Amino acid sequence: MRKAYIILIFSFFGLPYLSGQTFEFGIQFIPIQASMILFDQDYIIYNDYTSQKILNPSFRLSAPSLSNSGLFLRYIRKKVSFQTGLNFQNNVYFYGKRILSDYTPTFASLFYSSIDIPFTATYTFRHDEPVKFRILAGINNKIFKIRRNYYSVFSKSFDYFNYATANSADDEKRKFMIDKLRSFIVYFRSGIGMEYYNFTADLFVDKNITSMNRYIDKYNANFKDTYQINLALGFSIAPKDLKSKKYIRKLNKE
Repeated sequence: MRKAYIILIFSFFGLPYLSGQTFEFGIQFIPIQASMILFDQDYIIYNDYTSQKILNPSFRLSAPSLSNSGLFLRYIRKKVSFQTGLNFQNNVYFYGKRILSDYTPTFASLFYSSIDIPFTATYTFRHDEPVKFRILAGINNKIFKIRRNYYSVFSKSFDYFNYATANSADDEKRKFMIDKLRSFIVYFRSGIGMEYYNFTADLFVDKNITSMNRYIDKYNANFKDTYQINLALGFSIAPKDLKSKKYIRKLNKE
């Protein structure tokens, strides 16, 4: 399965060169995300035999870190385009919890880093205008799981934005949760966006369509679904005449 994705990626990157069609590449940055995670049971039991009750889920906003960035390649054919990329992504998921001996509810955060490889198709409205609007849909592949503990710079920024308490006990619980995660998860992606010359802004939602669990524990809570809303800002580096009126007239004639 992974080998097939690797072949598909290299084929996609080589397609514009082989076909002679129009393409552009650029950089993308995700400064803000909102996320939520759901479980299939009401209680989490950790390795130290402590347990927590999972409360009703809700979206929470975070600014993960400045390293949420990557490269993209877009193949353009009039109003329709296809895009892939390679992104370093810090994932932050929230869930409400309550220790059984304490009635005060708090939020817990599960965070780790991954390499994201999305494949999306985009339909653009007003494609012959400087300001364009578009809708997009596709899949996003998260591979690897790079653990972040509370000693790291990334985790400290997470703790600041997520109001989590950084201590060794919480860190062990996060490690327990991350160990349950699979290192390859496929997400469905859908969203909207706009483009102004070389600058782009996209708002999209990722929802897992494959299991997140490395193993299933029928006596403990397992991951069920995750939702991640991302705001992505991009800057494209296009062929010299890609944004020119001459190029737009050429597209309209095809």
